[in-house]
Amino acid sequence: GDVIELRGFRDGGAEKLRTDYLDFAFDRPLDDTPPAAFRVQAESFAPVAGFAVATRAVASGGAVLEATSNAEQIARSEFTGADGVYDLGLGYYDENDGVARMRVFVNDVALDDWLWDQDLGEAGISPANLVERAIEDVVLRTGDVIELRGFRDGGAEKLRTDYLDFQFVDDLIV
Repeated sequence: GDVIELRGFRDGGAEKLRTDYLDFAFDRPLDDTPPAAFRVQAESFAPVAGFAVATRAVASGGAVLEATSNAEQIARSEFTGADGVYDLGLGYYDENDGVARMRVFVNDVALDDWLWDQDLGEAGISPANLVERAIEDVVLRTGDVIELRGFRDGGAEKLRTDYLDFQFVDDLIV
């Protein structure tokens, strides 16, 4: 129902504003099918500071990102999905052996900040302490940089991060 109108003034008898065509590009198929949900394994994020990949059979991809020191841990990934608004689900292991802190950023803007301090019954990594943190209504464009930043709790809670799920919610309004 949008109306597109071209307006202009010709320059006397010389420039006559001859227009050939308008070209419209769509980010999605014309059938309005939203992009499918997808998962990015945390171990595919590039460690920038501290984080390392650790093999863990219980993890969804067979590995996790894991803290290597008490300094700030940073890992990043470039968003490759379609532009839009997404709900994110960060899967991580909240073990009972300390309190870690995680922050999620997009293009250096903090989206969420929380402590890993649930009592789920086990000190080591297991299906019992897999938690998914919901971060809703995140505007993402192809090429945006997503960063995970956090601190482990001494040698105990190691920021074991499994995956980041993306669920398309809506198109971007321009």
